[in-house]
Amino acid sequence: MSVIALVHIGSASVSGGLLSDKKLIFATEHECRFTEKLDSKMFLGDVADALKLVMQDLLNAKFGSPSKVIVFLSAPFVAGQLQTLKQENQNKFKVTESLIWDLVSRETNKYKTDKQHTVIDSKIMRFYLNGYEIAEPHGQQAQSLEVAHYLSISASEVIAKFKNVIKSACHHEQIEWHSASFANYLLVRDWRPKDEGFLLLDIGGELTELSLVWQGIIRESFSFPLGGHAALRQAVASGESRSSGRSALELKHEKSTKILEKKVDKTEQEWVNNFKTGLEQVLHNKFWSGEIILLTEDPAWQNLFGTWLEHAELGKIIFNTGKISVIPLTSDLLNKLVKVESGVKASVNLLVSSLFVLKI
Repeated sequence: MSVIALVHIGSASVSGGLLSDKKLIFATEHECRFTEKLDSKMFLGDVADALKLVMQDLLNAKFGSPSKVIVFLSAPFVAGQLQTLKQENQNKFKVTESLIWDLVSRETNKYKTDKQHTVIDSKIMRFYLNGYEIAEPHGQQAQSLEVAHYLSISASEVIAKFKNVIKSACHHEQIEWHSASFANYLLVRDWRPKDEGFLLLDIGGELTELSLVWQGIIRESFSFPLGGHAALRQAVASGESRSSGRSALELKHEKSTKILEKKVDKTEQEWVNNFKTGLEQVLHNKFWSGEIILLTEDPAWQNLFGTWLEHAELGKIIFNTGKISVIPLTSDLLNKLVKVESGVKASVNLLVSSLFVLKI
């Protein structure tokens, strides 16, 4: 039985699963060590330790050594951007595969001599000939070719750290790397109307990333270093234990103590201000339906951040309707799209990763 290992590496947890015959047959997850004060020097090592535990679980599942390991990196371990690659000429030219390859290679080749960074994803999202979208440009004549290209990179030091952990467990180098943000985008794009812009909001442990998807492609992205752990640290600072603080965050505005609410409200204000700054930057007069697809690394954070968004007073930033609609991306929703072995409980990120692999 051929088995593929899937791994999602976030800043709060690492999840892993085994995919066989288009079905998720095993899943596991380990939280990264939580610290009351973020130590950037120890952070990468803590995540690598969680990855090691996940790899051990995958091997101990007794399904054999995986033929391949496919890894999905979330921020801050990967950064992505949309690029518009252009070829223009006063005279008509023929669009060929080699021409498109040359355009893309000019961007990716910049990192081949850069030992500090590694290309993770190089994906073409759309083609435009003479300003018009076209599904298949090969062989066409045009004066202008534009390629909407998604490029993501990671620090080579990070890739080497994670690769060593995986190789130590699997004893081979069949490792494939992807950006979790791009996998999230592909999933949501396929079930949203193409002519409606939406915001993809991904909240990890240490960082929040928002991406505007407009006319079917990622137009702009923005991130800031505040995630679910920022609120949890404020809760712990108020005297709560981590477990009780986490529970209190789930019940915020209902049963939390006044001192806890005050502490977390400071984080709320800071997070909302950063979110508004990012929203104004990615919109830049572009159409947005007011729809936010919310993905949180820990499902317990969904109610908290959903409440913050509802109270954020975003009407002045939205130029069309002024209405906000927050749609959480949940395991219940994704379980309808992925075949999962009975009794296997997978994280949202692992389910998204499974869907991505099944479609490529």
